[in-house]
Amino acid sequence: MVQSRQIIAGMADAKGTAASLAITFLVAPAIARLWSVFPLPESIYTGIILIAIMPSTLSSGVIMTGLAGGNSIHALLITILGNIMAIFTIPVTLQWLMSGDNIQTGNMEFAQSSLMLKIALLVVIPLAVGVTWRKAFPTTVKRFTPYAGIFSQISILFIIWMAICNGKNDVVQGGIVFIAIILLSTGLFHCMLILVGMYISHLCDIHKGRRESVIIMGGQKTLPLSLIIQSSLFPDLGLAAVTCVLHHILHLAVDAFLVQYLKQKGNCSQRT
Repeated sequence: MVQSRQIIAGMADAKGTAASLAITFLVAPAIARLWSVFPLPESIYTGIILIAIMPSTLSSGVIMTGLAGGNSIHALLITILGNIMAIFTIPVTLQWLMSGDNIQTGNMEFAQSSLMLKIALLVVIPLAVGVTWRKAFPTTVKRFTPYAGIFSQISILFIIWMAICNGKNDVVQGGIVFIAIILLSTGLFHCMLILVGMYISHLCDIHKGRRESVIIMGGQKTLPLSLIIQSSLFPDLGLAAVTCVLHHILHLAVDAFLVQYLKQKGNCSQRT
């Protein structure tokens, strides 16, 4: 189990933390803004917007960073900071990206303060409850820790099932063309984030053991929060939810190969 002192130790890598958060909250929205020049359906572009403004994943990114030979504690720190920052960044970047040419509801107004409060309730409170519960009842938490991952995966599968059901009419109408467009657009989006992460790691002289968290955490995006915002603000755009789900599945598959690449590259560096 990760201890608080280990998280504090991860703060020593300030350069890597800043680089990863910059990719998450600056580079990703900027790339999504570029996507507005392409004639994408409104639902798909809205899905890409929701993906772009999200913080890093809560679990898979940390695990993959460790498997790639990186510092999983640093990856966890990036996740925690990113999800806290998302409370304030999501409403602002969402409003900016909604002015794209592909969005007919570009002038849509929503209460940013209300959205911030909703995100805070969904992100910060569960995190605070978890930390408090672990400190107050360490024995009980340790007993149920092995089941937490199973419950998390079941919850994500349930969320995916609901999102697909919500957008099934759009998928049926668009058929294989919409699926191909989604996979192509989200695949390119994710690959661009990976390439940016690699370039920034090289530019900032971030070496083996530290670059993995920058590359992986900078490119991964959490799924549940994007679907919650979609259902709250864009309930009629079911294909946006499907876009988020397909991107999540695709980026996990791509990052599985990325983990092996980074691991082999690290092994080659150690030999030389």
